[in-house]
Amino acid sequence: MMRLKGVADIRQFPLLALALLLALSSCAHVRSEPAEVMSAGERLSLAAIYESQGKTELALREYGKAARQGNSARAWFAIGNIHLRADRFEEAEASYRSAVRINPTNGSYHNNLGWAYMQQGKLDRAEKSVREALRLDPDRGFAYLDTLGAIQIRQGELDKAEATLTEAVRLAPAAEREGRVEIYSRLAGLYRLKGDIDRAVRMEERARALGPGVR
Repeated sequence: MMRLKGVADIRQFPLLALALLLALSSCAHVRSEPAEVMSAGERLSLAAIYESQGKTELALREYGKAARQGNSARAWFAIGNIHLRADRFEEAEASYRSAVRINPTNGSYHNNLGWAYMQQGKLDRAEKSVREALRLDPDRGFAYLDTLGAIQIRQGELDKAEATLTEAVRLAPAAEREGRVEIYSRLAGLYRLKGDIDRAVRMEERARALGPGVR
């Protein structure tokens, strides 16, 4: 799955508020503040700071507070991403479903919900979610086609997956180097499944040609 940008942009808050959040995040023992002290948006930023520092439990706590306090789809999406990276697929599904319920027009939410479904073997639901992402957000179609290709591989539809991933490569902007690496790598795995080692090697070479440190 392609990495998505963080849900909170800390630049949107005044520098003084950001300094306070950083100070809070660096303290080992901070007394819990009353719920009304911080807005849901500020909690999103604090959670993003915790997450960037590897403090996952603290990040989940603040994302959870933001989700409940502000009925925040972005917070539920961030919670889902943490669960997905930790292979907690049922929890990821529940979080993404909450994000979709609050904001049903965001393609990324549907895409990641589809990924959580796929990891649980719910392939029909996964495909439906990703196709909804494609309908809602065609500008990010290359990323969603990559997910759809992964689902089709799981379904055993290798020819369809090849066509889908080839289209994903065609649509991926040159600036999306990491995304292109993921698509080429998935195509390489697909060709190995099909026994086409020459093509698999070519896809691997294209992925490596994008440069070290991309993934």
